Amino acid sequence: MKKAPALLSFFLPGLGQLAQQRYLWAVGFFLPFAIATALRLSVWVIPVIALAAGLETLRFPNRGVISDKRLRYAYGAVGGIGFLAWFSLVAFVALPFGRNAHLNRDVEYIRSAFKSCYSPHASSTDVVLACVRNGKASRLTDPWGTAYQLGFSEGIFEIRSLGKDKQARTEDDLVYRMPMKAGY
Repeated sequence: MKKAPALLSFFLPGLGQLAQQRYLWAVGFFLPFAIATALRLSVWVIPVIALAAGLETLRFPNRGVISDKRLRYAYGAVGGIGFLAWFSLVAFVALPFGRNAHLNRDVEYIRSAFKSCYSPHASSTDVVLACVRNGKASRLTDPWGTAYQLGFSEGIFEIRSLGKDKQARTEDDLVYRMPMKAGY
């Protein structure tokens, strides 16, 4: 039964330590996990925290594990919720619909920023692109962590994601084009 707290900590870092009644360690693993999740840090930070929490619980004997049956069910329920959270995190990042949702959200934001910066009377397209890049669009990255490339030529605004290989002008690039009409 030594593995049960480790599984709990993998599903929700700090939960295994809490089951072993090591409260300071529980808070020490849960806070970085919660902060990393809230700040949407790199997709690798969260699993590393969970793995460290799970492995750390294996170091300690289970003499402090709570034996009350109702509390075990409660920990199991919280572990199940943690599993569902992991599944949603992994599914959003790994499955195509997660990447598409990420791309669509970013493209819509960049398009609206471009529309608000665009003027048919602008001195140059570089001024318009600089306006877009100075906003939140400068911090947006595609699902593979690369900044979007923005371009404007011959009345067409272009947003390019370099894709998984992070190389420009390859077949996995995703390109969104928006023709600009007078009056935008």
